[in-house]
Amino acid sequence: MNIVLVTENEHKVREFKSLIDTGYTVVSIKDLEPNFKGAEENGTTFLENAIKKVEECTQKPDTLFLADDSGLCIDALNNQPGIFSARYAAGFSNVEDACDTLIDRVRSFKNKSAYFECAIAIKDMYGNIQSVSGTVSGVISDERRGSNGFGYDPIFVPDGYNQTFAELPVDLKNQLSHRYRALTQVNQLIKKLN
Repeated sequence: MNIVLVTENEHKVREFKSLIDTGYTVVSIKDLEPNFKGAEENGTTFLENAIKKVEECTQKPDTLFLADDSGLCIDALNNQPGIFSARYAAGFSNVEDACDTLIDRVRSFKNKSAYFECAIAIKDMYGNIQSVSGTVSGVISDERRGSNGFGYDPIFVPDGYNQTFAELPVDLKNQLSHRYRALTQVNQLIKKLN
């Protein structure tokens, strides 16, 4: 069976490949369809956007399509950037500037609580769609720290730790992450589909 990741984000592809525990071939949608144009992410939740992405994929024998939508939600900013996390970062010349701006926006708040959420939708060879989600809670750091992660990892300190996601060893970060928590459930779903 093939598992096709419906994303163009190479960081996500690497992370997903390391976390999907099925023994099947895992490829990016771009490996199958180089000109694939994804769905417009106009849902109101992470889950709605993940489902939209797999709905765009034409079902194939012995193939599961897997798409996620994920982002950083900051309590003091009414859970922004939330579902707009990628688009928020895209509005800056680089993700470091986006991180610094979020730090500045949160700096005056006593409550620096935040969470990452990941919703994943899976479309099977019959066109059936199932979904799961995972979250990890933490706080926003007072500065960017670390170089192991990507995206907002350098400003997110998970509960129970003093280091940001970008400072933690990759293996440990992966065991704590919202994607890991969602993909643990995905692994169980995939086993049931066999």
